[in-house]
Amino acid sequence: MFKRILLLTCFSISALLSYSQDVTECPPNMGFEDGTLRNWQAFTGKILADGTYTPFVPGEVAERHTLIKKNTATDPWGTFPLNSP
Repeated sequence: MFKRILLLTCFSISALLSYSQDVTECPPNMGFEDGTLRNWQAFTGKILADGTYTPFVPGEVAERHTLIKKNTATDPWGTFPLNSP
């Protein structure tokens, strides 16, 4: 009985130690921390009903790929931020 418990314990520990996950860093500006489109690629096109993708313009298109600046204003009565979540 002791051998079985010891064998099961050793197997469990070796299985846990052999299972590892790679940890990688997120790309810079992934959440638009810079307030810019740095390190992002913009694509513009059209997807037809049959799933065909037709590209129009490579890169960013003015007035279409735009970041809205964060508003620092607060509500005068509740003093909570007026930003959209």
